[in-house]
Amino acid sequence: MPHILGLLCLLNLVDPLSAKDAAVVFVVDPEWDCVSSYVANVPLLQEYKIIKVMTRLGNASQCNSDYADIYQNITYNSLYPNDTLALEEICPKLMSLGFPIAAIIPTFDPAVFLTDRLAACVGVRGNPSDGPLAKARRDKWVTNGAVRKAGLRSVKEQIVSTWNEAKEYLESLNPPLSQANPVIFKILEGSNSQGVQKVYSLKQAEEIFSREVGTKSEFGEQIGSLLIQEFLKGKEYVIDSASRDGVHKTVMVWNEDLRPGNGIEFLYFGFKAMDPEDQKTKVIIDYANKVLDATGLRNGASTKYRLFRL
Repeated sequence: MPHILGLLCLLNLVDPLSAKDAAVVFVVDPEWDCVSSYVANVPLLQEYKIIKVMTRLGNASQCNSDYADIYQNITYNSLYPNDTLALEEICPKLMSLGFPIAAIIPTFDPAVFLTDRLAACVGVRGNPSDGPLAKARRDKWVTNGAVRKAGLRSVKEQIVSTWNEAKEYLESLNPPLSQANPVIFKILEGSNSQGVQKVYSLKQAEEIFSREVGTKSEFGEQIGSLLIQEFLKGKEYVIDSASRDGVHKTVMVWNEDLRPGNGIEFLYFGFKAMDPEDQKTKVIIDYANKVLDATGLRNGASTKYRLFRL
């Protein structure tokens, strides 16, 4: 549901042009390729030529049985994504279509950075694709740094590239690392809780560090560093919103029931919609909007952009 909600929110980027005059471009990772299903179920999309840009080679996951025609498919010819090379290859193809592009929309986290760069290249609404905020919506360390720089509350954390750096930081914690005081290990550009692990001891930390650093994520990105964050106890909240030209509209605030279960550390047990008139909900929305400003998100959907524990 969050991905479909995000897609519908992103349609606020689209300008009202007829199908014979314009295209909507979806930037897709094979891990989440439901574009034809989206088009079949969203009437507005059916008014446009649909172009699908694949960030890499790979077999798409199965969606439902509803399908619509794709006008053109463009695939970056590599098993692993490379935003720079893909931009050089794909942007000229989009520029030579012979009709305008109304919007460029990502369908999955790993497609966000290429989407930003393609949007800048063809001149449609997007978010910063270069400069200090270029990675602020993709790299957790850069994200939280932008939040801190804006004077907003942020989680305590440290980025580490060697085990000695990790060990030194963990040994400096007060209270010390233990079952009662765990920390969270994250990879910088993970998605859907990939690479998120709760750590209780130095031994466990070393095992995870040795296993993760130096390998590649499931999206082909080299893992050279890990992020160590404090573990925040309490209720967790998620904010779904849509933005256009820097104006943010909150769609929903959820209380997320995320607990260990079935051998998984972070398993979804359910969601509860929060009352938008409740004072706590208003505080959460205000903070979320300030985070969007701090990280340069001016256009598009932000589903689960920021998690809160209160």
